[in-house]
Amino acid sequence: ILTNDKNDFLFFTAAGTHSSSPFDEYGTVPTLAERSGDFTGLTTPAGDKITLYDPATGLPYGPCTGGANAGNPNSQCIPAAEIQPQATALLSYVPLPNLPGANQNYQRLISAGTNTTRLGVRLMHSFGSQGGANPLLRLARQFLGQGNSGITQSLFGNFNYSHSASDTRNLFPQFGGTNQIHQYALQLGYSIGKGRLTNAITAGWNQTHTQASNSFSNVTDIAAQLGRNGLPQAPQLWGLPNVTMNQFSSLSEQQPDFQLAETVSIGDMSSWIHGKHTIRFGADFRRVYQDEIGNTNSTGTYVFTGLFTQQPGTSSTGNSGQNGFALSGSSLADFLLGMPQETTLQAAYQESHLRQNEIDFFGQDDWRAGKSLT
Repeated sequence: ILTNDKNDFLFFTAAGTHSSSPFDEYGTVPTLAERSGDFTGLTTPAGDKITLYDPATGLPYGPCTGGANAGNPNSQCIPAAEIQPQATALLSYVPLPNLPGANQNYQRLISAGTNTTRLGVRLMHSFGSQGGANPLLRLARQFLGQGNSGITQSLFGNFNYSHSASDTRNLFPQFGGTNQIHQYALQLGYSIGKGRLTNAITAGWNQTHTQASNSFSNVTDIAAQLGRNGLPQAPQLWGLPNVTMNQFSSLSEQQPDFQLAETVSIGDMSSWIHGKHTIRFGADFRRVYQDEIGNTNSTGTYVFTGLFTQQPGTSSTGNSGQNGFALSGSSLADFLLGMPQETTLQAAYQESHLRQNEIDFFGQDDWRAGKSLT
């Protein structure tokens, strides 16, 4: 870029990559009939019928009054009035089966991409009575303990930027997200030297911004739309809840996490060449910032096991069929009724803003005792 210029060096770098890898997973999702409360065909893997009991009465649910199994005396349906609207709304983010059968009836095949970008620029400028000399040669002479005649001065600046992004795929499209890292680094310096004495002042700034976000972070307050209350109001932490149902594939949302690490530094170093000794001494000061929000179970977790729709007075271990499977109760039925066995919300509002000052002083003496010994 620069020609016929003995005082300046300019370096520029740029690089980038893009790659993708396949994401292929199978899962079990509720059928359209089951989402509406129709559990007529619910059986164990061994083919035994599973009976659902009404938590309010302790009696088995009666035959269906609507839908494809209306009037079938062997059918069983949860009345539409008992199905919670939050459950119906959340199930809209779970795809319908795209494969036959009741188990492993859904497949998602898609690619996950990864991108990286790196940019850098460095400028070195020399001036003073020795400005026309090769700056790299002057640095070599200084390192070898030979010093430089006259006054030498130089300025340098260095800036680097890097960015990486990757897709986080999930069995269910709306439960995925992205991971991104932005990094910035800036260094500035000035040095002046005469003979065997040199002084250098440097300043630096580094910042790393890391974020893991889901499809709703900073976009949609999906919890409010689903009718869920008591969750964080920070837009960064918006998202769907995690849901575990022991007869179906779990709903696992990417938990939001935003971190910002920043360091501002300034330093001064002097060196003096005296005979076979090169003496260096100086000090550094750094101001460190560390901010974080998220990195917890901020969207909540619900566990449904079929506890509330199983036969009263029995348990999943005592109420078993020929192959050890429960003959009553359904995790999906409990979900439709809004009756989780366990709920968890961990440090939903976790947020930290940490600050630290670092100061150090140093001294060093390199003694060249011989040509091959230092």
